[in-house]
Amino acid sequence: MADGDISGGEGFLRKSLEVFKTMKPFNDYLNCALKDFTMPTR
Repeated sequence: MADGDISGGEGFLRKSLEVFKTMKPFNDYLNCALKDFTMPTR
């Protein structure tokens, strides 16, 4: 992908949507895997 492919607003939005759709299943997996996780207290 060249910079010119996403330099316009429409191209940027199109590519962003593609990336977010691709990453959603992984994000859902992480959210499920970490749902009961709590940060340790110091």
